[in-house]
Amino acid sequence: MADKDKWKYSEGFLVGAVLFIAGVLIQALAGPVRWTAVAMPLNLLILASWAVLLGVLFLLRKKHGWIRWMMRLDSAVPAVGWCIVLTLVLGITAWNLLSFWGFVLEYAWLATIIALTCINHIAHFSIREIPFLLNHLGIVAALVAGSLGAADIVKCDITLKNGEKTDSPIGIELRSFHMDTYPPELALDGEGKNNGTLALGEASEAVTGDWKVAVLQHIPDAAPIPPSEGDGYRAWFNSGACTAVLVQVTNGADSVSGWVTCGSHIFSPAELPLPDGSVLSMKPLQSKGFSSDISVTTPEGLAADDIIEVNRPMKIGHWRIYQKGYDVWKGRWSDSSTLQVIRDPWQWLLDLGIYMLLAGAVLNVLMAAGKKKEVRR
Repeated sequence: MADKDKWKYSEGFLVGAVLFIAGVLIQALAGPVRWTAVAMPLNLLILASWAVLLGVLFLLRKKHGWIRWMMRLDSAVPAVGWCIVLTLVLGITAWNLLSFWGFVLEYAWLATIIALTCINHIAHFSIREIPFLLNHLGIVAALVAGSLGAADIVKCDITLKNGEKTDSPIGIELRSFHMDTYPPELALDGEGKNNGTLALGEASEAVTGDWKVAVLQHIPDAAPIPPSEGDGYRAWFNSGACTAVLVQVTNGADSVSGWVTCGSHIFSPAELPLPDGSVLSMKPLQSKGFSSDISVTTPEGLAADDIIEVNRPMKIGHWRIYQKGYDVWKGRWSDSSTLQVIRDPWQWLLDLGIYMLLAGAVLNVLMAAGKKKEVRR
């Protein structure tokens, strides 16, 4: 029991202060943490060495009181306090957390305390220890994946045209890009102020502002008729086609009709001036969703085809491919797609840690509910 009197909370805060000062000195002498220097296999070697150190510390716990102290709240609470303060201060000052040695050392110390405590609980395992172990092992897994795994993350944006291929950092062929848009909207503007909008859905007639707008003809894919052949628009199913509508606008005795279009990267917009000085125009088409049909081959020899959308990435091996953007100038006629490629071989460990935390929280609630029932009986 002597070690409990010697090592208390004050020693925990002192260790945190020493680690912070050491981190500042290392930062000044060696510069920020360079995680790229600990990519595989060095990070695996560091992880294995840390695991061996934990095992040695646990075996020596009976001979050294400070090791037993590391498994108690006397060391854990100050370590958590230091980590929280550093996270808040560095986060508010927009500092790169993982590049500061003081931050890394504090979290390494906290991870060591948690891992050593988990080993001790496993050595004295009982069913009621399961939620505790899930919660704390989940934290350790997330910390390891977020730190040692950072050096192995590959992240880049790739822009491809239809039919184009790339082999770096992963083989991708863009077979086609597709975009869906919302129905076009007409806008009535007067003196620079928007007086109302009209969505062109199934309805062919609506009122906006003081004007009654009737859609006489709606051509989703259109091109202007050459001046030598007449006036207006006709169907044209090619890249660059615009959406055009023939409208009749009335306000009492005033009536005017004409074509309105938002144009495209090929054709200019067309507006309809009204007798009161306002103008009826069409807003640029808004994207409803866009997707890329891609064929992928990984350096590891995996191959697959998929259609990816925003919030629906493709997963193949350790790779994730996200739909990020397109040629905004061409809009729905974009023939190129911007993809974000991410490779994170440690993602599974981070996911495992999150699932363990969730499982531990659920089990805590269930076990607490079970205890309440037993007390009521």
